[in-house]
Order: sequence, then structure tokens, then C-alpha cells
Amino acid sequence: MGKFKDYWKEEFIKDYNRINPKPTSCKEYCKKRGNNLPEWRTIAHPYGIANWTDWLSFCEILTPKYPKPIVISRYVPSLELLKELSNYE
Repeated sequence: MGKFKDYWKEEFIKDYNRINPKPTSCKEYCKKRGNNLPEWRTIAHPYGIANWTDWLSFCEILTPKYPKPIVISRYVPSLELLKELSNYE
């Protein structure tokens, strides 16, 4: 079993490195993975790993650091506050 699971781990690493730009999530990887590979969870299961981040770390794959998205609030200040801020009289 050891050689078998190591084979699929190495195939996963090759496939991940083939993809450009690098996937930002396991869902994105699954969309772009090679057709001849099982899903990453199937490969990771014999190692006792169920988390995408842990799997990448176990495979010694460095992931790109993407900036976190900016969240814009839907808060709308009141008219009074707008008047106050603009020194409107």
C-alpha cells in the first residue's frame, strides 16, 4: 500500500505544479485537475489528512499568498451626518 499511495501523492504534486495560475482553493483545483487523477481527498485519505491546507503542507507545496478581498460596508450615513461633515448650513 505504501508505494501505491506514494505514487498518487507524487502524481498529485505533478498535476498541481502543472496548473497555472495556481489554484486558490480545493474547489478550483478540482475543476482544473487532470482527468486521470482521483480527487485530492481520495489521495489524502490513506495519510489521514482531510483538510486541503494540511494536504498541501504535507505535500510540501508552497501556496501563493493572495490579498484578502476588501469588504465594503453598506452603511449609508444619515443626511444630518452628511451635512455636518460638509459644513452645510
